Amino acid sequence: MIGHITYSGRLGNRMLQLAGAACLARQLHLYLSNTWFNFSAPGVDHADFCKHFDINPDFFNCGSQYQEPVVHVDNNYFMLHPDFALYSPGYYHFGEIFFQNKLFTNKYWQWLSQVYVPKMPVHKKQNQVLVYCRIGDVRPPMTATAKFYEQALGELSFDGGTILTEATQESFIQQLSQKYKLHIQYLSPAAALYQSMHYDTMVLDEGSFSWWMGILGHPKQVVKYVSPPDHSFCLNFALSSWKQIHG
Repeated sequence: MIGHITYSGRLGNRMLQLAGAACLARQLHLYLSNTWFNFSAPGVDHADFCKHFDINPDFFNCGSQYQEPVVHVDNNYFMLHPDFALYSPGYYHFGEIFFQNKLFTNKYWQWLSQVYVPKMPVHKKQNQVLVYCRIGDVRPPMTATAKFYEQALGELSFDGGTILTEATQESFIQQLSQKYKLHIQYLSPAAALYQSMHYDTMVLDEGSFSWWMGILGHPKQVVKYVSPPDHSFCLNFALSSWKQIHG
């Protein structure tokens, strides 16, 4: 069975850690226990996540139960090895490292996107855009700026939409809202993920949380901010099919 996960980071990273372990269990036909499923973290309420999402039962109880754990998952290190097919049943200890692999997320994003299931219906909004900008993107050290959002929105066609952000009073957020007729909204992380699933067009900041927005709802158009090439961490969070704008 999958014996243990050491969670780290906030919601986006923790979702990747559990989803990656679930996909590994499916590949190896192992039992995956969900008794340790807990996304509580700074700014994240586990109960709120469970209010909006279920865990897909297809990823649990998909194999034999073992007396002892055969896989020990620490953080995201297994994602450095992008091919599950090369693993075989046995004891794995994935050392602690805070990193996700671009090859892994591009290859297995369809599996990963199936792990979390919304508890409420999803109704796509026609000709509406979702803009996600967390507070880190308008204050140092994050680097996505008004220039990125202006460029991204200028390349898309839409009739209105929503800006999801913690920075509701920032001047450039207010300017984007007025110029593009976008409603500004602040939601909890789990509620923001669920809300994002209603949109087929998205403009997303960097990081793993916005990456989840881009895969859960299977939008038709995604424009994603990525850091400059010498800042490789966030390059991991953009599917090859998305339009990427570098900082």
